[in-house]
Amino acid sequence: MSLDLDQARNSENSFTYPSIDASKQLRLVTLEPVARQGLYAITFHIVSFADLSKTTYHALSYAWGTAGAEDLKLVWVGDQQFWIRGKLFEFIQDALAWSQVGDAATVEFDCSIPIFIDAICINQFDLDEKASQVPKMEDIYRGASHVITYLGQPICSDENMERQVHDMLGSLNSKLDNGPRAVISGGPTTMTPLDVAQIFSFTSWTRDDLYAFGILCRDTYWTRMWVVPEVLLAPQKWTVVLGRQAFDGHLLAGYIPGLVRLEVELSNAEQHGAPILGSEAVLVARSAEDKLHRAIDALQGRHGRNLLDLRHSRNISPRPDRIAGDLMGFSPIDPDDGIPFYQAFTAFGRQDCRYQEDRIYAILPLLKVRARAQIKVSYKLGVWHAFETALRLGWQDLQRDRLWLSVSGGTNIGMAYSGYCSTLLELFRLNALGKEIARSFVRRVAWDLDLRGHWRACQIAFDGRTGSAETVDAWLMILEWGYFHEEIPTILQRLRSDQLPRDSALYRCLVAGSEREVWTRG
Repeated sequence: MSLDLDQARNSENSFTYPSIDASKQLRLVTLEPVARQGLYAITFHIVSFADLSKTTYHALSYAWGTAGAEDLKLVWVGDQQFWIRGKLFEFIQDALAWSQVGDAATVEFDCSIPIFIDAICINQFDLDEKASQVPKMEDIYRGASHVITYLGQPICSDENMERQVHDMLGSLNSKLDNGPRAVISGGPTTMTPLDVAQIFSFTSWTRDDLYAFGILCRDTYWTRMWVVPEVLLAPQKWTVVLGRQAFDGHLLAGYIPGLVRLEVELSNAEQHGAPILGSEAVLVARSAEDKLHRAIDALQGRHGRNLLDLRHSRNISPRPDRIAGDLMGFSPIDPDDGIPFYQAFTAFGRQDCRYQEDRIYAILPLLKVRARAQIKVSYKLGVWHAFETALRLGWQDLQRDRLWLSVSGGTNIGMAYSGYCSTLLELFRLNALGKEIARSFVRRVAWDLDLRGHWRACQIAFDGRTGSAETVDAWLMILEWGYFHEEIPTILQRLRSDQLPRDSALYRCLVAGSEREVWTRG
């Protein structure tokens, strides 16, 4: 795993972290409100995970940004110099300013309170430490007293546009924050549907408000893989900072549901003097939601809108399995304390990440216990370990939650397995050589899970037989797993017409009926 420029420079400077037991302890830092030799100072604090619930601390969520030479800044960490990236340097500048101006600050922030910043608190040179700390992200972000999502400055083409955007963001923030807080006794703390209805009934919303929300949602922050658990696990006190505006994250997450409610009330809430009820009301609500989503997506705000919608779902739903279920369109049969791997990966696997392994590790805090237990976090085993893990867990979920339903509904389950494998190949960005290497992992996992035998048992149980054509169809679909979508119809036709060469490996496997030979053939 190659080091980025900031990490390489810190390594060249022989930067030394205070030692910890990474499975039991973590580092936090405090930011000093004074500059030393023109550079900001940072101090480490070591905390035991066992004491985390009794510790008051912040946690920072942000997109790291680029690591080019022009983006790097120096700070003091203890008595050593440490290179950080531009976005983090901007946050430190702002955080120190918030702490100094007190009540008038954009964000309520006290520099004497420790904060978790992954780029500093985790030793990025030590792959074993990273592997130990990653499974602890749930504890870290859930346990924080305050999570700050830092977006930095909105990207604008000129000063006039920047001023307009800041004005619109300020107007949106005022409507989200000041009005509702002045009216709802105790403030909007639970974010139940009733709270949302009250909050968004107090004021009118304009196109500028929606535009400002779209600008916020299109920030590259929302496209990153690691922000998914950080957003979905943020505690009750969660602040989203964009430019000079600090939004209550929970109010922000309720923005779209609130607008949908208003849109429904304003557009055809009644027809022919009678209120819309039942399925018609649902259609009106969906139409209003689609309209708002299209407006936000036109500003490239889909990722932010999705994550905020899902965060709102988490706020009002006691069932965590419904979070990704809302996005994917189905819910698991056996929910426990998290999301099935198949749902989580399919929903979030397209987020951007520096290391392909993080497509698996970043969603770890969101998963069911049974899935977490099967994931070994390791940055030494490389991308193929992550690929095989994702393949095995995804197929297991298909077996457990969707197999019988698919077969009973007449769906070729081979297509479901094949489609998931194709998704993995795409998301792990495997080239032609990588796809060839992946064959051995695909066949080994398929054999281990006995996918063909399981599918055939289901089919026989439902229709009492399996004809020769159906058998060949199932064998081929599960045999090739998405590598030869375009070749399968041709192979099937040649086989049925007795045109498949009898000296071909495929023909010998099918005639021999040897499952292991079929699964492991070259």
